[in-house]
Amino acid sequence: ESAHLLQIWLLPNALDLTPSYEEINFTPAQKHNKWCLLAQQNPATIDRKTAALHIHQDLQLFAAHLTKGSSLDYKLATNRCAYLQLAKGSLLVDGQTLVAGDAIMIEQQDNFTVTAIDDAEAILFDLPIQYQ
Repeated sequence: ESAHLLQIWLLPNALDLTPSYEEINFTPAQKHNKWCLLAQQNPATIDRKTAALHIHQDLQLFAAHLTKGSSLDYKLATNRCAYLQLAKGSLLVDGQTLVAGDAIMIEQQDNFTVTAIDDAEAILFDLPIQYQ
């Protein structure tokens, strides 16, 4: 069976951390036409079915599987930016077309909209402005 993998490296915000490992299965339904939170610095732990992975960095990592024609909005908090990586398909991001493998940095705006030109899979990093 074929697989399409993206290798993503994020530097921790501290030194000498104890190595750890977590695994959560995110279902297709959790990502279907909505942003699914995969990882964040202080994840919720009440319900492991909706919890996110813990990461030692000030960011939130989301994934979405969009069907052709569907749209998603995202609102950025003050002093935050977004990095959007398109893994599959094609998207329109505030008027700019992205195809598989493309990425876009979104800054200096409060919100943005992504619209699937074709079925698409996207990864969104919500980052502090100073992270760049």
